[in-house]
Amino acid sequence: MIKPCEHCGNNFEVTPNNFNRTKYCPDCRKIVHREQNRRYHQRKTSPVICQRCGKTIVGKRSNCKWCDECRPIVEREQDRQSKERVKQRAQPKPTAKSEYVPLPKICTCRHCHEKFTSMTRSSTCPECKRIKHEEFLWQEEQRQAKLRQERLKIDKATGKPIKTPDDWCREAAECGLDYGTYRALITQGKTFTELKAQRDHRPVHMHAHGRHTRSIRDA
Repeated sequence: MIKPCEHCGNNFEVTPNNFNRTKYCPDCRKIVHREQNRRYHQRKTSPVICQRCGKTIVGKRSNCKWCDECRPIVEREQDRQSKERVKQRAQPKPTAKSEYVPLPKICTCRHCHEKFTSMTRSSTCPECKRIKHEEFLWQEEQRQAKLRQERLKIDKATGKPIKTPDDWCREAAECGLDYGTYRALITQGKTFTELKAQRDHRPVHMHAHGRHTRSIRDA
């Protein structure tokens, strides 16, 4: 690809990958680099004035700000200021919310439509809250009473109370069996007394993990 040189204006060949990066032809490239080096060394050796004491600094880079005597003092001051800024950021900032003192609000009850004061935006007055809580306790008591009545229901075939799943699990645990095995044995005609008596005469085996289990072959 052909591109004009920015220094002499002559056209020269350049690869597509370096088309945007290359600015000068091979002959002008050396001249431009020598000029850049000369200006760099001239800027490096030019005298600089210390920003703290005003002393003239010679033989330092052009971006030097302080002399050798002032640099340690300035660095210690900068470290101290940096630590103070860190401490200030670590301290909690006072907010308007912490200084705000809430005032009681006037609200309207959605049940009795009476106005009352509250520190929060409550939708129920204290009297209605008390009534609602008493209703909840009464409903909970009725629910518990209904559960107790269901547990006391009598099976017409056997004349005994109907057992709940909790009763079945408790009896199975007393017999040393799981729930499914115990219900299956009861269905086959076994009784709780027989299964509990067989538990004491059942041989004990050692499980693979070291736990004791009882055989149910006798059942």
